[in-house]
Amino acid sequence: MAISNYRELQQAVADWISRSDDDEILTRVPDFIRLGEARLFRELRIAENSSIAVTDRLAIDGDEWALPVGYRQARRFYINGLPLTRLTDVQFFSKPAKVGMPTSFIRYGDTLKVWPVPDADYRWMLSYWRSFELSTTETSNAVLSVAPDAYLFGALVAAEPFLENDQRISLWESQFANAIEMLNDAASTEEISGSASISSAAY
Repeated sequence: MAISNYRELQQAVADWISRSDDDEILTRVPDFIRLGEARLFRELRIAENSSIAVTDRLAIDGDEWALPVGYRQARRFYINGLPLTRLTDVQFFSKPAKVGMPTSFIRYGDTLKVWPVPDADYRWMLSYWRSFELSTTETSNAVLSVAPDAYLFGALVAAEPFLENDQRISLWESQFANAIEMLNDAASTEEISGSASISSAAY
């Protein structure tokens, strides 16, 4: 069957588990999907779960910016179009107090914190990996549209504690890992296709 939305995914998981006589397992299907989804977005790095946030921040807004909804990991962070260097906590907090145009950053709790403290109004732009959460109100997303197999097998793997001796578990795990690998490999190839190879620092 097609898997294009949350309801269809729930039905597919229930069908693959084939435990229609076990009400406890069937009521856990949304949990299996949520757990599989959590793992999916820890590992998936494709265009469909990347995003960009832009804001024009005043100097009085300070040196921290709240992370956007669904944030998983920064790709690149720019101030007025110039890339910032990501530092470790030790590197960042070893720097002297200074005011100026930011050149570096760290993740600080639920914010991104820059150094130096901004001395003027700047345009901040964050390219980042994000996650989604399917639900009865958010019934689909860009990742489900291109990776329904990853969603399905991730949920089936998450069902393992309830399925115990199901011999298909190792198959589902390998199918999930294979789907993630193929998606990430294709995304990496797409990102560099059609251009010369360029070495750059990771952010």
